[in-house]
Amino acid sequence: MSARRAAIAAALLAVTSAATALAAEPYEPFLGTYVGRAEAGTNAAGEPEIRDIDVTITSTDHGFRIESITVNHHGDRLSPDVRRRSSVMSFVESDIDGVYRRDFQRDVFATRGETNMVAGDALQWARIADGVLLVYSFVLEDDGYYELAVFRRALNDSGLDLTFSSERDGEVGRTVTGRLIRVEDVMDDINP
Repeated sequence: MSARRAAIAAALLAVTSAATALAAEPYEPFLGTYVGRAEAGTNAAGEPEIRDIDVTITSTDHGFRIESITVNHHGDRLSPDVRRRSSVMSFVESDIDGVYRRDFQRDVFATRGETNMVAGDALQWARIADGVLLVYSFVLEDDGYYELAVFRRALNDSGLDLTFSSERDGEVGRTVTGRLIRVEDVMDDINP
């Protein structure tokens, strides 16, 4: 191959790569399966509030889905007071650039149609900014107060830094922080 042809091929490859990078969805760097642990301070008995967390983020036809499992315990997963919670949320593009709305039609277990906030339905949305996937959940409670929960998943070298925070009518509630590793990266190291 001549030097001229090689230069043209390299230029075409660069243009194709740039076009592919521009076409990529902002959520694509977050796709994968993550496992880790988080801490939420201590309980009334002074025991650490530990959470084992599994998160899977996948693409869908119109956006992305976040599946998570959280196991709450005090360091002993065999204790009778262990609690397990799971959730599945799908998000699709909204009319606001970079903001994704909750898509109940694509959530297999969701039974709602239109969100009715006065009836206690949560308004949920996601956005991606500067390597951080944020998921918000806003609920109007029966007494007229509101609760806002924010899940912050920031990309790092090995997976995600996780922060969950909540507030009720402006008062700070719980804060949970943790670190998750991307399973696909670990499996590549174990099984080359």
